[in-house]
Amino acid sequence: MSVATPERTQSTARIEAAKADLRRRFEKILELASEAIVLKAVTLPDEKAYTAVPKADTDKKLSIEARNQTAAANMRARAFERIGGRCELLTSQEAHDILGITK
Repeated sequence: MSVATPERTQSTARIEAAKADLRRRFEKILELASEAIVLKAVTLPDEKAYTAVPKADTDKKLSIEARNQTAAANMRARAFERIGGRCELLTSQEAHDILGITK
């Protein structure tokens, strides 16, 4: 049998207040998001949908050059992940040994 204690009641109240605050903040973000962003986010799985809406808002604040640099960096990171998944990469020491090069 569970007994309600003041500490447990306060903890539950803090958690509920935190959840309400998070909902309120996300509602503000949704209000600022464009219709296209919201419609795209609704088609994504939950974990991606929740991050797609705020991310789109921050992208607007960046210059075109900064957005291009971010996109290029993301493409390089994804390409490196694909290569790492498909190929066995050498360490620098292994490459030195194979090529017979010393530092």
